[in-house]
Amino acid sequence: MPAGSAELTGRLAVPVAARGVVLLTGDHDWQDSAAALHRAGLGTLTLSLWETGRPAERRNVFDVVMLARRLGAACDWLRERTGLPVGCAADGTSAAAALEAAAEHDTPRAVVSVSGRPGLARPSALARVSVPVLLVTGDLDQPLLSRNRLAADWLRCPHRVVEIPGVADPVSSDAALHHVLWLTTDWFTDHVAGRA
Repeated sequence: MPAGSAELTGRLAVPVAARGVVLLTGDHDWQDSAAALHRAGLGTLTLSLWETGRPAERRNVFDVVMLARRLGAACDWLRERTGLPVGCAADGTSAAAALEAAAEHDTPRAVVSVSGRPGLARPSALARVSVPVLLVTGDLDQPLLSRNRLAADWLRCPHRVVEIPGVADPVSSDAALHHVLWLTTDWFTDHVAGRA
């Protein structure tokens, strides 16, 4: 798909009678999340924000504004292509990009950050996000948890910070992953599918 001057590659799966679609991006393996969302009647687009065959782009991993432009363009493409409400789930720096995109575009209806770094988004952008935001971290990664809480302090939208107990990475064990899948599916069912 075109995303500004870049061409991005992803995997789109839309169940029959889908009530919304969720863009999944970042370094996380989103396969389990996609399957859970499909069971809940939501489509998914699993997308890399990096152009295929250009490994040098990874040097721009902290260029949140560039990633946000690409993510916003991908969300717009997804809405136009499917005609469905769009949500966005991301990890790492992509989570900051998702929040920046939500501040600048009216397409994303909800954002979920899993082990994300929302604090890399500009405070002015965080304050402009108007859609519901869920921030999920492990309670053993105190530095990341603190940064998520600080980012949440800038948000003026409905939001929630969830600590997955007993882990640093909330997708590092089956039990923690199950909790994350339930939280994510519930969030998008309420805030994306509910508007379809």
